[in-house]
This record gives sequence, C-alpha cells and structure tokens, in this order.
Amino acid sequence: MPAAQPPATLAAPPGRVTLPTLRALEVLLSEPARADWCASELSREAGLPLSTSIQVLRRLTAWGWITRRWEDAGEAFAQGRPRRHLGGLTRDGVEEARKLLDREPRPAGSRRRSSQPGRSVPPPSEAQMPSPDDWDGASLELMDVAAPADVTSPETAPVRFVQRRTGRGRVVSVPNRLFRLPLREALARVVLPLHINWSEPGRSFDLSRHRERARAYEMLLREGRPEDLLAFVDGALLVDLWPELVLPPDVREAWELPLQTALGQAG
Repeated sequence: MPAAQPPATLAAPPGRVTLPTLRALEVLLSEPARADWCASELSREAGLPLSTSIQVLRRLTAWGWITRRWEDAGEAFAQGRPRRHLGGLTRDGVEEARKLLDREPRPAGSRRRSSQPGRSVPPPSEAQMPSPDDWDGASLELMDVAAPADVTSPETAPVRFVQRRTGRGRVVSVPNRLFRLPLREALARVVLPLHINWSEPGRSFDLSRHRERARAYEMLLREGRPEDLLAFVDGALLVDLWPELVLPPDVREAWELPLQTALGQAG
C-alpha cells in the first residue's frame, strides 16, 4: 500500500474559515479515525460540489490537518476505475478541527455534524444531490442534433449532449455521462481540429503522456463539439486529470455533474 504523505507543519487556519471548509470538517469529524476519505465521498456527505471538496482537502493538507495517499493501483484496476486520492484527519488535525467548530457560530442553513465521536447528522438526502435528470433544467438547452440516438459511446449506450451557455457567451458541449474509448484511441497521438486548437494549428498531442493529454483535454472541454469529445476524451482519464486541469470556472462548473456522477458510481 502506498505510504501516506507526511503531514505538513501544523498551521493555524486564517481568521475567516469558509463555510465549505466547516462543512467538510463536520463530515471528517463524524468518523475521525478514518483515513480513506476521497473527494467524491466528501462531496456527497457534505453537500458540496466536487471541485470545492478537492480545494478544501488541499487546504487542510496545507494546514497539516490531514494526510493523504494514493489508493493501491491494483485495487482500483480491479474495480475498473481510476485510483483515488485518500486521506483523513491526523491526531492533531482532529483536535484543531474540534476547537475550530466549537468556537465558530453555526451558519444559517448549516447541516452541522457534532464534533464529538459517534454523533452525527444524517448526510444530505438523494433529493438534495444533483442527478442526470438535472440536465433538463431551465439553465440548459438541448443541442440541435439531427439524430441524437446515433451519438453513442463505445459501449453503444446513447450519450446525450447539452449546450451550457456560460457568462461570457461561450457555448460548452457537455455529455450527460462520461464514456470510455478503446485503449489505442485513448492513448493515441492526435492532431486536434482547427476550431479547437486554432492557436497552434497542426500541433500533435501524445495522449499517452500525462502533460500533453492534460493540455489537449483543456482545449477539448472548452471548445470541443460532441463529435470531438467522443473521439478524443476518455472518461476515466478525464477523472484522473480533473483536479489539475486549468479551466475557466464556468467551464469547470458545466462539467461538474458528469464528473460527480461518475465518481459517485465509482466511490
């Protein structure tokens, strides 16, 4: 089993701690001895967006309140999913988190869990969490696809695309779920279409190389059409890259639901 990262020097939190951080700490303190929390599970339990949970875990790691480690690759492979980054509160982290929650006023609408072991508030209900049906909401409009049933994943199950209009007028194509590519295609050397990579036309990307794949996926998620995403983006590799991709906030928000759904099914 991979060794946990050594805790950083214990640091005091800033004067003002955000509500998502407080909610995450409430969840972590409900089982203070656990060392296998992942971002997707914390997201579900605390009722937070996945990207917010990732940022909170990074913040707590920087404070030295939690330790993190990569899940065993063999276990992840056996379950057909990417490795998860797992972690939990340190002994000092438990003590500091309890002090923080005891002195912070209870925010309006907080689903605060008790900081004492063995006492907790039930997690958010399924009705409070996003589901694939949310794609039919008023904030999203369906793509004008001539034959939506023909847009399929390699597993032949239909993939439904929507257009999300962002604050800057950008239209982002997002699938209702992630999908897998054949291994040879997922790790191929590719040249992206001009409407995606207009700044460096003709440049090739080796998708078997982590850094090049990340740069290609950033452009694809921002500019890709449904046919581009189906041709180049592998769902499992996207999940693995997700925390480090450099994306505009509105594009990251648009892709949050399929990522949360995929991680929820894997977790």
